[in-house]
Amino acid sequence: MKQIKTPALVGFLFLLVSITMYIVGGTDLAKSDQSGFVTVNFGLTGIYWTIYMISGRDSDQKSLIQNILIALFFFSAHTFNRELIVFDHCTPWFMALQFLGVAALLLDFFADRFPNWLKWVQFITLSLALLCWLYMTVYVTPFYLIGLIGVIALGLGLHIFVPILLFIRTLFILKNRFNEKQYQVVFWSISSTVVLLCVLFVIQWNLLSQSIGRTVREARAYAKDGVPAWISVVKDYRDEWLFSDFVKMDIEYQVSKNSFSLWGEPRFNDQIVKLHNPLIMIASLFSTDPLLESDKIHILKAIYGYVGVQELRLWSGKDLYTEAVTTSIQLWPNNGIQYTEHTFQVTNGSEERWQGQNEAIYIFQLPSGGTVTSLSLWVNGKEEKGVLTTKSKAAEAYKNIVGVQRRDPSWVEWREGNKVAVRVFPVNNKESRVFKIGITAPMKKEAMRWSYLPSTWEGPVKKSTRYQTRVLFAQDPVNVHVAHASMVAKNQYEVDELPSSNITIEMDAPEKLQAEFGYDQHRYVLSNYLPSRMSFDPQDIYLDINASWTNQEISAMKTLFANKSIYVYQKEMVKWEPKNGDKVLNQLRQQTISCFPFFLIKDREHSLIVTKPSLSNIAIEDLEESDYAIKLKADRSNGQPVRCFLLNAQSSGYYKTLIDSRYLIPEIGNTDDLKELIVQKQFAVSEESDQKIVIPELGVQIQEDSLPVQHAATDHIYRLFQYNQILRSAATDSTAIVRAEKANVVSPVSSLIVLESAQDYKDQGIDTDQKGLGNAGIQSKGAAPEPEEWLLIILFCGTLVYWYFRKKKQITTA
Repeated sequence: MKQIKTPALVGFLFLLVSITMYIVGGTDLAKSDQSGFVTVNFGLTGIYWTIYMISGRDSDQKSLIQNILIALFFFSAHTFNRELIVFDHCTPWFMALQFLGVAALLLDFFADRFPNWLKWVQFITLSLALLCWLYMTVYVTPFYLIGLIGVIALGLGLHIFVPILLFIRTLFILKNRFNEKQYQVVFWSISSTVVLLCVLFVIQWNLLSQSIGRTVREARAYAKDGVPAWISVVKDYRDEWLFSDFVKMDIEYQVSKNSFSLWGEPRFNDQIVKLHNPLIMIASLFSTDPLLESDKIHILKAIYGYVGVQELRLWSGKDLYTEAVTTSIQLWPNNGIQYTEHTFQVTNGSEERWQGQNEAIYIFQLPSGGTVTSLSLWVNGKEEKGVLTTKSKAAEAYKNIVGVQRRDPSWVEWREGNKVAVRVFPVNNKESRVFKIGITAPMKKEAMRWSYLPSTWEGPVKKSTRYQTRVLFAQDPVNVHVAHASMVAKNQYEVDELPSSNITIEMDAPEKLQAEFGYDQHRYVLSNYLPSRMSFDPQDIYLDINASWTNQEISAMKTLFANKSIYVYQKEMVKWEPKNGDKVLNQLRQQTISCFPFFLIKDREHSLIVTKPSLSNIAIEDLEESDYAIKLKADRSNGQPVRCFLLNAQSSGYYKTLIDSRYLIPEIGNTDDLKELIVQKQFAVSEESDQKIVIPELGVQIQEDSLPVQHAATDHIYRLFQYNQILRSAATDSTAIVRAEKANVVSPVSSLIVLESAQDYKDQGIDTDQKGLGNAGIQSKGAAPEPEEWLLIILFCGTLVYWYFRKKKQITTA
C-alpha cells in the first residue's frame, strides 16, 4: 500500500468532515437551514484549494490530491443544492451512482495494487459514472453564466462546474486504460448498452403517453356514464410497469418544462420536493403529458393511497411536525355514546426567518356514524372556541384571512367518506400552535359488549411525537377493559406514549338500550335497532364487478340468479348472457376502480345491485364537476333509493357516502347471506323519517317525539340525530344549516371556524351569537348526572336548606 503523505491525509480528514456535514444537513436535526453546512463545506474546499496551490501541485501524489479536491467540491455542491436548487433530490439509484463514481475516483491512486477483478469493478463504475457526469454537465449548461457571476461575487458559482470537472477527471483516468483493447471493448459495450436502454425507455414512455392520450379522448367522446377520463385510464393502465412513474411525472418527478429544454430554473429552497430521474427527464422531452395535474392527483389518491396530496395549500407545511397529541375520551356505557377530544401541538422546525409561516393540515377519519362537535384554537395563550357557520362562509373567511391578511384562523371542513380536514394558520418558525377537535360517535356493539371506535389522522408527523390519553366514564362501566392503561381514580384511566387509535376499550352493554335527551321541547330517544324486512323478489340484477371479486363469488352469482336478468356495465349497460358473458366478466374483473351508474337503473322496484367495494380510495368528491357527478346528484335528489347488497363489511368511502346520504338501502354479508335473502324473498326496508334516524352498522336508532324526558342523558344523542338527518336530506332540505347550528355539528353544509377577533367574524359576515348547544366538551352538558347522582344532589341541597332554616330559627328564638 502506498504511503499517504500529509496533504492527502489532511484532504481525507476534510473529506470526512464534509461528508458528515452533508449527511447531517439532510436529517430532521438540521431542519431547513443549510447555511451553516454550506459555509463549512465550501470553507473546507477553499482551504484545501489553498493547500493544493501551495504544496500539492509539485507533490508526487498530485493526482490523489486533485481527486480529493474534486470530491470536496462534489459534496459542497450537493450541500449548496439544498439552498439553491438546480437538481431536485435525485432518485436513489442516480445518487448512488454519483457516490460510487466519486469513490472510484478517489481509489484510483491505489488501483495498481488492486486484484484484477477489483480493477474491472473500478473501471466499469468509472465508465458508468462518466455517462452520469456527461448528463449532468449538459443539464447545467444554461447555468454556467450564472456560475461565472457567482464566482466573481462569492466564489459559490464554482459549484456549477463540478460535473464538468468530474467528467474531465474521469475521462482522463479511463483514457489511461484505453491502451489495452479489452478495456476499449468493455467501455464501448457499456456506453452502447446504456444509450440503447435509454432509447428503449423513451420509446416505451412515448408509447404509453400516446396510448393514455387515446384512452382519455375516447372516454370523453364515447362514455355514457359521464365518469371522468382518469377513471378509464386507471382501469386500462394501472398494471403497466411505467404507469406509476408516468402519473407521478411533474408531481413527484422533475420533468422538462417544454420540448426545447431539459432545464427548469434555479430556485431557493421551497416547499416543492421532487425527485430527479434522468430517464424520466429525458423521456419527457420526447412526449406530451395527456393528464391534467388534477387527474394525476385523483389517481395517486385512489390507487396509491396518497393522503393529503389533493389538499389545496395556501402556504407551505414542509417544516411542520406534530410534537404532542393529548386525547381525552368520555364514554357513556348505559347510552352507547362516546366523545373524544384530541389536542394537537404542531411545531414549525424551520430556523429561517424568511420562511417562517407554515400552514398545518390534518385529515381525520371519523368513526362510523361520528361527527365533529367542537373546535378550539389557542390564540395568544388563550383557548378560543369555534363558531359554526355555513361551509361556504367558513371557506371564504379562511382564504381571505390566510391568503391576504395572514392572521390566525383554524377551520374544520367536512369531507365525504366520513372524513374532515382541519387547517391551522400560521405556525411560525421555532414556534408551536395548539388546536383541539372534539368528535361525537356511537360505540360499536357486538355480542352484548360495547367497544370504543377510535378516529385516525394524517398530518405533520414525527417519530418523537408524544402521546397521552385519558379515559373517563360518565357512568359506571360493567366488566370494563382498557388495554395498556392504569387506573388513576374511579372510572378514570390513563395511557402514556400510545396513540388513542391503538387503545382497546370494551365494556358490557345493557340488554335494552334506552337513553333520552330533551331539547327545544322535543325528546330524542336512542335505542336498539332491529331491521325490519319487506317482501322483495328482484327480477333485474345489476353486478358491479371489479378486481376485488373472487371467482367463487362470480360463480355464485351465476347460479343464484340463473333465472333472472343480469346486467353489467361496460361503457354501456349490457345484459349478461351465459354463452359469451364470461369474457365480459373477466374484463370487468381487471377494474381496480368501478363507478357504477346507478342512475341508469330504471325499474328500481324490482332491481337489486350486488357490489363489492373496490380496494381503491375513490370518493365522490373526486368526481366533482363530471357528468357522472351531476347525474348522480340529480338522481340522489329524486328521493327514490336503490337497494344493494355489499359483499364486504368494509365499505369504501364512495359507498359510505351513498349509504350515509340514504341513496342506497344496504344489506351487508357474504354470498350465503345473499342466498338466504333471495330464497326467503326478504330485504331491508328504510324506516327513517324526519322523526327517526338509523345507524344500521352500529345497531342503534334515534327517534324524536314530544313526550316528557324521564331521565336526561347526554346531549350527544341530539347532536347525532341532527347530523344524520342532515346526511339524509342535505340535497333537498333547506333547513339543514338550522339543524347544524342547533346541534353544533360539522356536516356537508356547515363548518366550525376560529378567527382571531370579534371584528374578524363581523368582517366575514359570520354570526357569533350561537343559539344552539355550542361546542361539546368533556365537562359540558354531555356529562349530565345520572338518576342516582340526581338523588344525591337533591339530598345534599335538602340538607343545606334544612340546616339553613334550623339555624335561622335558633337565631330568632335567641
